[in-house]
Amino acid sequence: MNRFLLHLSIVFVSIGGSFAQNQQEELKIPGPDVQNLMLGKWSTQVRYAPTSDMPKGGTGEGTEIWRPGPGGLSVIEEYREKNENGVVEGLGIAWWDAKAHGQRFVWCENSNPDGCYVSKEVAKWDGTSLVWKEEQENAGKKRVYLEEFRDITPTSFTQILGEGEPGEALMTTVTIRATKLSETPMNETAAPSADAPALIGTWRVVEFADLGKDGKWVYWFGKHPRGYFVYDATGHVHIQIMKVPPLPRFPEANSDEGKPPTAEHALAAYNAFFAYFGTYTVDAEKHLVTHHVEGSLSPDYTDTDQPRPFTLKGDRLEIGDVKTWRRVLERVR
Repeated sequence: MNRFLLHLSIVFVSIGGSFAQNQQEELKIPGPDVQNLMLGKWSTQVRYAPTSDMPKGGTGEGTEIWRPGPGGLSVIEEYREKNENGVVEGLGIAWWDAKAHGQRFVWCENSNPDGCYVSKEVAKWDGTSLVWKEEQENAGKKRVYLEEFRDITPTSFTQILGEGEPGEALMTTVTIRATKLSETPMNETAAPSADAPALIGTWRVVEFADLGKDGKWVYWFGKHPRGYFVYDATGHVHIQIMKVPPLPRFPEANSDEGKPPTAEHALAAYNAFFAYFGTYTVDAEKHLVTHHVEGSLSPDYTDTDQPRPFTLKGDRLEIGDVKTWRRVLERVR
């Protein structure tokens, strides 16, 4: 997919932003209150699905800054992303189009040969999600492009881009997950936050249990498993858990000689270990951490969102509803 087409619509989601000196301003553009939750600066994790233009898909990371234009009657976005193909840099302005009852935008990007693009269609609110959809013609072929901002909270949001043939279901081509960054000026001291920063660190697994149908707790990795949950400051999460006592070595396998274990032994090893990695976002009000899984030992987890209720008390973190499943962790000091 053309890089320009991927990002030309990003500006319409500039649904409010105030960074540094404009922190107290809010938008005066018609829309729900949620539009002002995206004020400020965000770190982004980008995932590209495999397409004809990108057969292997890809990933990227960067920043977005949203701020209001003069009087809060328009919004300005600055976008920067680094991926395996290079650096994407863009600047956009969106404003309210009263006749069309939505936000129209102009988007300028370094990968656009023409420099800038003005949208034909406008973005409109659908509940608390902002949606833009437009049909475009390139080289005599018509394509429909979609972009949606959803799950907007004070600390995170998800951005979905899709495309397809007119009249057909659109395929999701890009998923962008944004995590709020601190807006404290460098010469000030940041106040402790009650959301993501509280989870940052390495956590040792103490208990991993699910309630069985018979009403008894099931300890899938033993009553004293080994493992760690790691939440880092860049918004990434890494989880590994191993059953205790550990399984014996494979008697028939020899990795140096390329000899695999038997199917029975391989299945036992698979059931005795669990791991995945990705990014995470935190909804402090709901006490919910969501793991956005990028890769997993279990294929069913890959490219999924895994919401997890949590309770944090000092150096003890409990994940789960407690009544039917629980993961007890202790902070590593």
